[in-house]
Amino acid sequence: MHHSLFSSLRFRLIASIVVIEVVMLSILVLTNLNSIYQINIDRLNNTAHSMVKQFSATAGSYIAEVDYAGLEEFAANYLGQSELSYIAVTDIDGNPLVHLGSERFPQPSQYEDSPDQVSDGVFDLTSEILLAGRLQGKVVMGFSLAQMQQDIATARNRSIAIAIMAVVLTVITTVLLGVYLTGGMKMLSDAALQVAQGNYDIRLPVSRNDEIGIAATAFNEMVYAINEYTERIEEDQQQIKLLMDSTSEAIYGVDIDGICTFVNKSCLRMLGYQNESDLLGKSIHELIHHTYPDGAHYPKAKCAVRLATLQGKSQHKDDEVHWRANGTSFPIEYWSHPIHKHGEVIGTVVAFIDITERKHIEEELHQYRDHLENLVAERTYELTQLNQELESFSYSVSHDLRAPLRSIDGFSFAVLEDYGDKLDETGMHYLNRIRQGSQMMAQLIDDILELSRVSRGEVKRVQVDLSSMVEEIMNTLLHADQD
Repeated sequence: MHHSLFSSLRFRLIASIVVIEVVMLSILVLTNLNSIYQINIDRLNNTAHSMVKQFSATAGSYIAEVDYAGLEEFAANYLGQSELSYIAVTDIDGNPLVHLGSERFPQPSQYEDSPDQVSDGVFDLTSEILLAGRLQGKVVMGFSLAQMQQDIATARNRSIAIAIMAVVLTVITTVLLGVYLTGGMKMLSDAALQVAQGNYDIRLPVSRNDEIGIAATAFNEMVYAINEYTERIEEDQQQIKLLMDSTSEAIYGVDIDGICTFVNKSCLRMLGYQNESDLLGKSIHELIHHTYPDGAHYPKAKCAVRLATLQGKSQHKDDEVHWRANGTSFPIEYWSHPIHKHGEVIGTVVAFIDITERKHIEEELHQYRDHLENLVAERTYELTQLNQELESFSYSVSHDLRAPLRSIDGFSFAVLEDYGDKLDETGMHYLNRIRQGSQMMAQLIDDILELSRVSRGEVKRVQVDLSSMVEEIMNTLLHADQD
């Protein structure tokens, strides 16, 4: 395979070392320059504050004694010091008392707090002049940055020259070293490129006993191991995917941050997505778990799956919903279990099912139960009404029908007593039959009343002589209809 100069290992090795050297030297130069700059800034800043403080401590007595000539002479002695550009002194009302050096006299709004804020080459520093705690005036000193800038420029030029020399020496050394080392490295790099492209059948010829030969032997063994390991991984992944895609339950996995790491076909189908890429690498909560069943926002920080994951616990819920790709929701029941690796939780696997049909059945059962409760209640009321009517009927039967029967029985008995000697045997028989009939009617009334009480009273089990009962009924029928 033909390689251009820019793609060769030798060139990249040399270029990489040179770039690294240039970067390191640049960082070193910049750090050195910054250090020099900061040292000069700090020096000037400390010197300026010290001079202003010392001047203010002495100038107050001159102003208090109105010795402006002495104040000017005192200021002139200060002005002779290096880097000091001007001195200006004012009284408490801002009237100028002394102004030595340049004509520049900045307004108070132009004063800087540090030399690195200077934009015009002069660092202006102001201070109040106090005497016995009372304000006497103000002093403004201007310090030139020219000497400092010259020192910084000299240091910069020296550092750059040293860096250039170091780069040149590095390039020469690297070229020689690269020519020596990369003779056999090209073969390794080309082979490694083919392995990276998925060619695990490549093997390198081992014709040298030096480090390159050892590297080639190790490379061949590595490729063989990678090939075997890759085949096993692919087989395991295919088996796992087959199992996951064969289940009717929707399954997906997330890492510790809630990012989707795998999904099965049932999950894609239930959620209405076409490809795994629609979910993989994305926040599963924001896609399918972002809203409560009542429509309220479901914050990720309160997500039950996320909280269980952080706590390393399993979770089971059946009162939440998932949201499909088209924006519709459906009720789900899910189980989440943490994934452990080396004793730490690295994510969670979640299995869920669509319980829409179950919810419909539960709702229908709820409605049916309410309906039955209502029926048991129009019906309980009806039975109560019927019982009341039955009690009224029983009262009528007990009181209204008994009176005529007592009259029939009583008068029949009276006829038998008073006129029994005047009646023949047939008349006597008829009167006895009348009495028996009235007494039987009274017994029937008692039986009817007892029957009405049976439906309202407690059931009691007793032994019954069915033969005697049948014989009694037959005798009654015989008397009523002998034929």
